[in-house]
Amino acid sequence: MRVPDASFVRADRLPAGGVRSGLLKLAPDVAIEVLSPSDSVKEIDEKVDDYLSCRTPLIWVVDPVRRTVRNVSTDSTELVLHEGDTLSGGHVLPGFSCAVEEIFDGIARDL
Repeated sequence: MRVPDASFVRADRLPAGGVRSGLLKLAPDVAIEVLSPSDSVKEIDEKVDDYLSCRTPLIWVVDPVRRTVRNVSTDSTELVLHEGDTLSGGHVLPGFSCAVEEIFDGIARDL
């Protein structure tokens, strides 16, 4: 079982009785992983592959050192976005967009 650093699940996919304490046992619509110095490329790639195999339609891998967001979707589209680019929710989060530099606002460049 994988637990992303942050995730989003559409309300229509939540259990009918509501969300209880503990882990939600379904694949998120968006999985967000924030890289830390201890993460290896292999480990992150395995997480992304696991999310894709569980049909998570959108995965964002945030790299605070490089100040990039790796945007991976189930249609095998993969983009690396940099400051100056805009992160979009695509068909998973219609209408959502965020400037990549806003994600890193307040984070020192010399991590």
